[in-house]
Amino acid sequence: MSNASTPCPEDHPLMLAWNSHKQTDEYKNSKHWALAIQPMIQVGDPDADRKRYQLMPVDQREQHIEGSLWAVFCAGYNAAQAARTQREVCPSCGKHDVDRLHRAATMALPEAHYWFCNDCHRQWGVE
Repeated sequence: MSNASTPCPEDHPLMLAWNSHKQTDEYKNSKHWALAIQPMIQVGDPDADRKRYQLMPVDQREQHIEGSLWAVFCAGYNAAQAARTQREVCPSCGKHDVDRLHRAATMALPEAHYWFCNDCHRQWGVE
């Protein structure tokens, strides 16, 4: 039984978001600290296998870490997509044609998530 998954096409929204995320300081910092761990292994240590993994050559660990970061990113991406497509009703017009949107931070406004009605154009629920 194989646990390999089908590669994601380069033009898929998930892959575009992943490649964009890999350029951020947050991604680089996460990868840096994941690679920086060098644990001590003592005889009889129940975590010895996990720690041996952390002591493998950096290029091998980088591949494993990249896979782990990808899995976490996919989980977050999928959760965000699910939240965006939740069935919400506009409090003004009662329609279901609404989207969960994100506003990036600016100098004037903080980052926020909110609902937007595509019928009456009302925004609500800014978090």
